[in-house]
Amino acid sequence: MPSGGLNDCTVLGTLTTVIVCHCEAVSDRAIRKAVRKGAQTVDEIAERCRAGAYCGGCTPEVARILDEQAVRLVVAVS
Repeated sequence: MPSGGLNDCTVLGTLTTVIVCHCEAVSDRAIRKAVRKGAQTVDEIAERCRAGAYCGGCTPEVARILDEQAVRLVVAVS
């Protein structure tokens, strides 16, 4: 990979960004942002940021992040 590009685990400041969908180059941050903006299913995430829209190989990880974010939103509201 050329220097300066994102790879599977790129450190940006003190936060780590992980590419979840390699087909569409979608990061975990983009998926979390889609959830914060209202995506509630894997299909809605695919519509909003394209993760899981091509081969589907990342959909288990997309679903895991979706579930994780749903739990965080419930805890934050409680």
